[in-house]
Amino acid sequence: MMSASSNSTAIVPVWPAAESLGLPVGFEMTSAGVEYIGSNGSKVWLCSKLIVTSTFRDLLGNGWGRLVEVTDRDGMIHYLPLTDADLTSKWTAMLRRLIDAGLRTQTDPSSKKALQRLLLKWQPARCQTSTSSVGWVGQDGKAFVFGTGKVVGNLDVLPMNLTTSPSSSAHVEQGTLDEWRAEVGALCKGNDILILAVSTALAGVLLDFLDLDLGGGLHLKGASSQGKSTALRVATSVWGSPDATCSWRATSNGLEVLAASLNGTFLPLDELGEVDGRHLNDVLYCLANGVGKTRMTASQDMGATKRWRVSVLSTGEISIATKLAEGGKRQMAGQMVRLLDVTADGQRFGAFDELHGAPDAAAFADRLKRATRVQHGTAAVAFVRELIARSNKRDEIRSLVQRLSESFRSNVEAGISGVVGRAADRFAVIAIAGELATTHGITGWNCGEATLAAKQAFIAWHETRTDSMIDAMEPLLSKISEFCLNGSNAVVRFGSEPDEGVMPAAWEDDRLIYLPTETWHMLFPDAAGRAAAMVLREGGILLPGEGENLMRKASDPRRGRQRYYTIIKQRIKLR
Repeated sequence: MMSASSNSTAIVPVWPAAESLGLPVGFEMTSAGVEYIGSNGSKVWLCSKLIVTSTFRDLLGNGWGRLVEVTDRDGMIHYLPLTDADLTSKWTAMLRRLIDAGLRTQTDPSSKKALQRLLLKWQPARCQTSTSSVGWVGQDGKAFVFGTGKVVGNLDVLPMNLTTSPSSSAHVEQGTLDEWRAEVGALCKGNDILILAVSTALAGVLLDFLDLDLGGGLHLKGASSQGKSTALRVATSVWGSPDATCSWRATSNGLEVLAASLNGTFLPLDELGEVDGRHLNDVLYCLANGVGKTRMTASQDMGATKRWRVSVLSTGEISIATKLAEGGKRQMAGQMVRLLDVTADGQRFGAFDELHGAPDAAAFADRLKRATRVQHGTAAVAFVRELIARSNKRDEIRSLVQRLSESFRSNVEAGISGVVGRAADRFAVIAIAGELATTHGITGWNCGEATLAAKQAFIAWHETRTDSMIDAMEPLLSKISEFCLNGSNAVVRFGSEPDEGVMPAAWEDDRLIYLPTETWHMLFPDAAGRAAAMVLREGGILLPGEGENLMRKASDPRRGRQRYYTIIKQRIKLR
């Protein structure tokens, strides 16, 4: 805003030369705004101060437009991104937007046309890359957009029409990185749950950076008042205000908008108990799948589909499986791996191991709450900057994740289950995020702490999963074993002729038992058939077919190539 003192003359704004602004021929910038040459050759005032600061287009070279700067009567500056298509075909609507932002202009038709011509012919030197998504811009790791519209990187980016939410708008910086590291990060040392939480918050940046299809995260489960919510606040402080945690209850409504607004970042979800168990499966699938529904626009065009890759940290007193059971659902392998349970109340002091001089866990939690309230948002910005500086090292970082995942798997009996591999991948990317941040002086931890915390959490998850899988498989294996040992059932040697008048119920060879669809659904009627097959597949007992097919093809010289539910015989006979 321009100002003047009572003892001096008014300050007259000095505008850049017209040619340096890219102003079209026939228009001039003055202290009163923009003038143009009228039909009689005289100068005519056209509008108040207005500048086209840049042109823009998206990464694919589409959506060309121009960023217009309008200064209103109060001296406040407004920026309006207007596409060339809208300026051409929707001029009245665009003029309305300009006037709403405080532009004063002539109202006669010729002046309106002159203003339209001015905007379309204005050619500023600056050209920006537009984006409507939070997160990485493009696939080269050169620029990142935060939920507030802040851009970090080497690319001249114009965020426009971003999908926003209260959580993404809270991605603000307060304090300095040195202060966050000293007062928050350093207090995580010696505390596996806190290290896991912060590393999970950082991992979201790596998903698109490394092109990893690992949307989802961890669920901290444990008794009330043990430090789970404090861990969530600490993790949230990586990105901004710790008060920006989301309620599980709110995820049923506006989930796609929330997830898209946090693309490439972090979604903190508190109190699993608040969500309806009947809807939890859909929520888990949506968060991990990363693709919203396609909707029609007002003009009956196919609207842009929202997409996201986001790292999730959840808390609750019960496990994901228990919550699903409340809604009458059974946890399947896909649900299990989207949000991995981590017991968060089994440390020395609830969720904590090291209190860093605090007299008790409550005092330590209060210390962290106070610190995160005034120190937040700086760690994520620093981490993004470090990754941009090393965008040419993405293949090396991706290899680190893969090698660490393989190392984690070597500590357990993974069998043929894809779930164990996916879980190892998730813990590995969380560990690498923490290690990279530590290497670049962001966390204040010792090197190796994030890896050790993730490794121990993975092993504990696997042990819990193995126990639950045994409980789930017990009745299924008993039913199959009873069927095979019952002499009245015709289990025929694969490839041989059955006795005359006998309809085989199953086939077998030295290693496998082949159950046709009819037999399988006799044992496990209706929907129980698929559920049983999936449980046994994840337990390494049922050999699946290609892709997601639960039935495996086998060739019988007499019957041709057929699909069967194929069970490893030894696992049945051992019972």
